Amino acid sequence: MSRMRNDRGFGPVPTSHKSETPRSQNGATDAEFNALRAFHAVIEHGSISTAARELDWPKSTLSRRLQALEKQLGYALINRRADGVRLTEAGRCYAKYCEQILHLADEGHRALAATSTDIHGTIRIRISQDLNWGWITRALNQFLATYPKVTLDIQYSHCARSLEEEHIDLWVWTGHEPDTKLHYVPIGRWRRKVYAAATSAFNGRPIDHPSDLLAYPWIAKSEEKGGLALSHASGESYYLDHGNTRFQAENIHMLADSISLGYGLGILPTWCARCHVHGKPGAFTSILDGWSAPPIPIALLYPAGPRAPRVDMLLRHLRDTVPPNWQLPYNGYP
Repeated sequence: MSRMRNDRGFGPVPTSHKSETPRSQNGATDAEFNALRAFHAVIEHGSISTAARELDWPKSTLSRRLQALEKQLGYALINRRADGVRLTEAGRCYAKYCEQILHLADEGHRALAATSTDIHGTIRIRISQDLNWGWITRALNQFLATYPKVTLDIQYSHCARSLEEEHIDLWVWTGHEPDTKLHYVPIGRWRRKVYAAATSAFNGRPIDHPSDLLAYPWIAKSEEKGGLALSHASGESYYLDHGNTRFQAENIHMLADSISLGYGLGILPTWCARCHVHGKPGAFTSILDGWSAPPIPIALLYPAGPRAPRVDMLLRHLRDTVPPNWQLPYNGYP
């Protein structure tokens, strides 16, 4: 099922607004589509809390959007219960139409984009090594299906400086803004936590605080071998400078394999432990509840100046297809 994304295109900043309620390219308000997305997520996950987490919205925001949809329709769509939510008769009736509306809106947006201009030619792309499978593979192939006259020249690399030197159209980047003259547009982030292999025994020693990690072998990303700050939901922070780093690697997938095989503890994006398509559910156990590591930004880097229409369409497409639980709040045009 294709979810509708708000129009978050690349282009000039609008200088005026005729209405305080923005409308998508399909004519409906963004608020209306967000309400439909909220309802559909609750249908998928059976829980308001889980749906809010997957959409990366505050629970209160999702509840408010559900209530707005129910008020607009004049029917209660869900019954809230201690063990989750259940669809009402009206909710079951409306659920299939909600999915169809979101799907048709997404298809309509793509069809309009495909006919707006003759998009053709080659786009030269560099992709950070941590993004060498999963979302980016699907997103790029979906783009090719929409624009059959476009070809993609894709290479993986970890050095941002080469983008300025090689006449690259676009870099899909993981990490903070590099020291370049390129535009840096964040489109998402990976939340991270501390993980161990699901089979880890910990030798009977509890891990209640980040300082307890010092007793165990540590696996780290190369750029974080000198340590990093962990933060707790209560506001407490702890700088972890682990002296027993046994394994360092640039690639998250190698880190995940090493941790899941029990060679040490380490920090991973939460999708590595949760995603049933590209992660390893059941292979990890999360430790240090309430503690998290700094998120890894996901961004688009591209040269300043005019761009070919094909590049603009790809920028828009990548931003619109970022998984909901990676998304950042939209702050307008870059």
